[in-house]
Amino acid sequence: MLNFLLPDIFSSAEQFDEWFDLEVDDEEAKKNMISQLHKILRPFMLRRLKADVAKGLPPKTETILMVGMSSMQKKLYKQLLLRDLDSITGKVSGKNRTAVLNIVMQLRKCCGHPYLFEGMEDRTLDPLGEHLVDNCGKLSMTDKLLKRLKERGSRVLIFTQMTRVLDILEDFMIMRGYQYCRIDGNTTYEDRESGIDNFNAEGSEKFCFLLSTRAGGLGINLQTADTCLLYGELRPHLCCYWMSFIKGNRHNSHYSCSRLGLEPTAGSTGPGQMPSSGSKETCECFSSCVGKFG
Repeated sequence: MLNFLLPDIFSSAEQFDEWFDLEVDDEEAKKNMISQLHKILRPFMLRRLKADVAKGLPPKTETILMVGMSSMQKKLYKQLLLRDLDSITGKVSGKNRTAVLNIVMQLRKCCGHPYLFEGMEDRTLDPLGEHLVDNCGKLSMTDKLLKRLKERGSRVLIFTQMTRVLDILEDFMIMRGYQYCRIDGNTTYEDRESGIDNFNAEGSEKFCFLLSTRAGGLGINLQTADTCLLYGELRPHLCCYWMSFIKGNRHNSHYSCSRLGLEPTAGSTGPGQMPSSGSKETCECFSSCVGKFG
């Protein structure tokens, strides 16, 4: 943004990082840098929080749940890493960056659910058997969360990046007998509107609404939900955007959001299941939140 507004001063990202290096140990120097950054941004940015202008909204509880991988996921994760070890260590030249990005995507698929890979599911078993839950750490945690949320009468939005993960979540909903709606990038306008109306209808028995991040937010009004579950890593501002879907209902007595990530001890540092989002949020907080900037 600063490069666009003041190209003569902020001509390169490297120079900006050098000027505002927040990794320094000197707390006083860090405060001075943040103060200078605020002075630069103040003429161009106006920040107002919902808590400041809509005091009637219920409080938000945000929880990050770090879960372990299943034994099947750990085995598959290790196989994926060892298969492309040369690309990861940089021994292969040329298209190394593309190869590494592909590996990261495969690891993310593994973290989402091992059945996203052909041949991982035992076709001799019942497609809607307990193995669907037991072989995925995130889905096991989701199962426990939804049982408690169902008991307390909550209504849940579940977001994920991958449409194929939605397919698995849909099988899970059928398996547990939960009534649900679904919207993804391929949903027609008529089905989209029908799903939203059915979910928001007075006395609706729809418990969950499954959404992909590509479904888009235009025209989606799901304020009757009180809980948001983020299944997998999303960009920080996308997280805030999707969580805001359930903030607009003044009749909700509570409002909670949960993010599912994989524990570093489970070997999840490859796909960046939470650390990268956390660092981005920290940077955003320093630049525009510290000292109630705006």
